[in-house]
Order: sequence, then structure tokens, then C-alpha cells
Amino acid sequence: MKTFIIGISGPLDTIWNRSYFLTIPYEECKRRRSTRVYQPPDSPGYFDGHVWPMYLKYRQEMQDITWEVVYLDGTKSEEDLFLQVYEDLIQELAKQKCLQVTA
Repeated sequence: MKTFIIGISGPLDTIWNRSYFLTIPYEECKRRRSTRVYQPPDSPGYFDGHVWPMYLKYRQEMQDITWEVVYLDGTKSEEDLFLQVYEDLIQELAKQKCLQVTA
């Protein structure tokens, strides 16, 4: 995964008020970034001067928003992360369906 934020948009955004944010330690984020090949390549200091500051900015924005944010451990495998989000979606949709039936 190459992003910090997983958002829901489109038809679900009227019933889903939750975002997912991948947390990751500085060292792991820098290590992963260094293993990727970009065209054009990152200029020297790009990670510390842009990538990491943007991560911190987005993390602060997530703390300031009014809807629910689920923080995911970005050091877990993609499969584990997808499964966690999938299970969360299924559980939340089941709750909403139950609320509609009883209302």
C-alpha cells in the first residue's frame, strides 16, 4: 500500500462516516520508500523534506476530523490490513442493517 489514508467515497459516503489511517514508524516508512523505484527518482532529502512531513500533516488532520478514524498498523501485511478493513465494513454494515430493521 502506498498511501496513508483509506477513504470511502461515492454511494457509501452517505452511510459511512469512517476513515482508515495507516500508522507507520519513521524508520520503517523510510526503509520502504528507499526500496521503491520512482521515475524520476526521489531527489536527495525528499523523504525527510516532503514525504515524512506530509505523513505527519495527514496524521494531524485525522486527529482533527469529526468522523471516526480507525488507525491501522502499517507494519502488518497488506493481506492482514485488507482483512481488518473488510471485517470492519461487514460488521458496520450488519449493525446499520439491524438498526434499519428495528427502526
